[in-house]
Amino acid sequence: MKKKRLFIDKISSDFDPENDLVLGPWCLKNNFSLKEINKFYYKGVYLFNKQIDEVKAFKCCEMQHERVINKISEHVKSINKNKYSLEFYENYINNWFIWLIHLVHYGERIINEYISKYKEHELEIILFHHPKNIHFKNTEDFISKILMQHDFFANFLLFLLIKRKPLNWNIHYYEHKNINELENSKNGYSLINYYFKKIIDTANRLLAPRVRSVYGLNLLERAIISLILIKKKTKKKSFPFRKYSSNIKECYEESPISDKNLLKIAIETLPNSLKEIYKKKNKYKNVEGKIILCSAASLLVDDNIKFDLLNFKENGGRIFSVQHGGDYGNISLQRGFIEYGVDKFISWGQKFHENYNSNFQPLPSPQLKSKYKNKSSEQILFVSTAHFYYYPLYVKCQSFDDSFNRIEETVTFLNELDNNFLERINYKTHVGQFSEKAMLKEKFNSLKFIDTTPEKNLNNARLVVLNNFSTFFFKSLAANAPTLCFCKKDCWKITKHTSELYDELFKVGIMFYDPKLAAQKIIKEWSTIDEWWNSKDVQSARLKLCNEFALRDEKWLSKWITYFNKDI
Repeated sequence: MKKKRLFIDKISSDFDPENDLVLGPWCLKNNFSLKEINKFYYKGVYLFNKQIDEVKAFKCCEMQHERVINKISEHVKSINKNKYSLEFYENYINNWFIWLIHLVHYGERIINEYISKYKEHELEIILFHHPKNIHFKNTEDFISKILMQHDFFANFLLFLLIKRKPLNWNIHYYEHKNINELENSKNGYSLINYYFKKIIDTANRLLAPRVRSVYGLNLLERAIISLILIKKKTKKKSFPFRKYSSNIKECYEESPISDKNLLKIAIETLPNSLKEIYKKKNKYKNVEGKIILCSAASLLVDDNIKFDLLNFKENGGRIFSVQHGGDYGNISLQRGFIEYGVDKFISWGQKFHENYNSNFQPLPSPQLKSKYKNKSSEQILFVSTAHFYYYPLYVKCQSFDDSFNRIEETVTFLNELDNNFLERINYKTHVGQFSEKAMLKEKFNSLKFIDTTPEKNLNNARLVVLNNFSTFFFKSLAANAPTLCFCKKDCWKITKHTSELYDELFKVGIMFYDPKLAAQKIIKEWSTIDEWWNSKDVQSARLKLCNEFALRDEKWLSKWITYFNKDI
């Protein structure tokens, strides 16, 4: 019997899909079309357990996070000379740690599939690019390498596999450049960009010291709000971080790794920045009860900004975070623990979440300043989303099969339109691990692709169409631009309350779960799109959703000033 080979990162020229295996679809990306890669799953060339329930798997990660966060935080605190409180370190490492748990669970479940099926076989594991070690500079470097460097991600999975592979599985490394060399060759960061960013950051610090990177705010607006916050002081003496975890009561999948082994991996792969927190200077004094405002994203990735914020809190200050995107109807928050746990969370209108205990402060968003102005255009703005070969968080709509399905539905939608409509479309792709652009260009010659942001093209369109309901869907609805969206009904796991809002969008023809019906609506009602959009039922459904997830107000700044000036 021919020995099976398991390719970890990419396939060789003599790859035999009738006999060989790959660890995941990323291995095939340079050699096969998306359609062929998708078919390989059904032929058993790669294995994924698609039966895993997204919410149960998330809950499993969340509960292990609860059990182990204290232990890994104590380790980080001790190697940083016990300089700050344990709560400080828990908050500092939180986002990295939840990403690590999801990554390890994701990898272990893939590995389990192969071991379960092939443990009795002689298997040759083949890796092309072999780094000297698994190391990360900081949280951002960790997420970037794992999510966007497929070779590094594959090697991390091998790092997990080596710990428990069957004895009859052997590893073979091809003679190629290692990942560290490849990484260095790709990361030629411009010094001009570096110094430009430094200048901008310095200007922001000097003019708006109490506001950190809130999306939608210009420098003048940041300076005005910062001036208020310098003078303002909260009356409440204590704002402890709220519990990160959800109150989802569903039973959960069994963890694929023990707490003890997870802790070992966490210590072994700890980013360098988390080992050197003690080197950073304590900047704040006399800030008891004072407020610092930040985008929620600032608390997630950038370790320097994160230190600044948590150091402010460690010295008695308060952190108010501002929602950084519109997608907050999810039943669970894979990345959002810390932004919901701060002293106050300024949302895009959301007042509660049935699964989280958070201090919501609904305010109109500065990101939603745009107001649609119809310029008598006949163009259609089509806004797509990011697509992934893998996504090591339990977000099903960003899996390869959901990405592929979304592209197939987009093709179905476009096939339903005649050339007259196709010529009207300005198509915007989104950065991910791969794009549908080449595939669509081949199928639809008249399709135009744009490189500028959707926001800049909004007023040059008579209609906005999306194949997803990510952030721009909320922005388009808030601007009151005629909007259609088609997607799978269950592509996001959403709350009961959110589901009711989307049901209303479906009833009035904003939301579609069949791409053919979405296209047919455009064909049938193109001449009366404006009348349909401005009808009472459509506007009522739109406003209900916007009041919850995309609150817009032309006087938003005065409302923010009023909010910060009142007793908090």
